[in-house]
Amino acid sequence: MTIAEPRLLLNISWLKFEVLGHRWVRAGLGFADAPVCRGGQKQAYGVARDETAKVSCELDADPADVVFQWRFNNSFEERHLAAMSLDVGLRSVASYIPRSRADYGSLLCWGKNSVGLQLKPCVFSIQAAGPPEPLSNCNVLNATADSLQIACDSGYDGGLEQTFHLEVTSATGFVFFYRYL
Repeated sequence: MTIAEPRLLLNISWLKFEVLGHRWVRAGLGFADAPVCRGGQKQAYGVARDETAKVSCELDADPADVVFQWRFNNSFEERHLAAMSLDVGLRSVASYIPRSRADYGSLLCWGKNSVGLQLKPCVFSIQAAGPPEPLSNCNVLNATADSLQIACDSGYDGGLEQTFHLEVTSATGFVFFYRYL
């Protein structure tokens, strides 16, 4: 703020910080936030031994200039994971390869900006991939002479991406339709 009088020129600057949990108020500048986990992220990754899991960690922070840190944790150990992630803005993608049973557990992701270090890490479960469960509770929602709409509940995906197949047959076994979904 500048105050000008005929003989007086004052330059007044101020910066006021108030702690509101992990949020800071900067006078005249709005809020500043230490990093926190962004909601709605995939939290469980199924991966086979010697295969790469690409684990994505997204944060909300202001300022957005964030430095990421990753750690691995299981029942026996906790260790820092270095040089295994690609960091762009508020997102870090870690490439993680389990080599043995001891390599399954949790990946922890933290961020740090000029406001401070993230209080609670984002936690991602690394699980051994397994067989998927079948679809259940399938119902025909709409059937016309030339279309069919079906809804099903999916089971556990085994930690891997799934592909579904639909086969429509007559009562005598004649295949009318077969399609990958």
